[in-house]
Amino acid sequence: MAQGFQLSIRAKLTALVAVVVLLTVVSLSVVAYVFASRTLYEQCGERLGVMASDRQKLLLGHLQDQLKTTTLIASRRFLREYLSRSAGGQTPGTALSQDAQASLNDSLRSVPGIQSICLVDRQGRVLLATDPGLVGRDFSASPDFRGALREAVLLLEEDDARDEVLT
Repeated sequence: MAQGFQLSIRAKLTALVAVVVLLTVVSLSVVAYVFASRTLYEQCGERLGVMASDRQKLLLGHLQDQLKTTTLIASRRFLREYLSRSAGGQTPGTALSQDAQASLNDSLRSVPGIQSICLVDRQGRVLLATDPGLVGRDFSASPDFRGALREAVLLLEEDDARDEVLT
């Protein structure tokens, strides 16, 4: 018999053990990768869910504070009466104007973070304002004002955009 490429039993067993070890390592690596991926994915999802829930609670709390602030300002009796008379074509008396202005100023002091408050009629003219320089100003051409006429909104503007103030 020709002595070709013959492996001894020891070489064959060594090759078999190497293949088994290699398959075991590959199998365990794949299982570990899948397990780690799923675990990380689930943990990231849970953490993002918790963060989103916390952010939602913070945002809803802020919106509720803004709604309370708006309700507080709108609930002032003198302001409502002043607006009612102005809308009805009547000229509010001096005493009512002073009371409404005092109520507006009180509203401004009671709400931190707001720099000025204006009451604007449907024609866009400022009737009352905590900043006297805004009284009589016409906002009828402002896109924000026209949008506010279509739906009830509270317009809050940044201080550096003073020329476009509609509050």
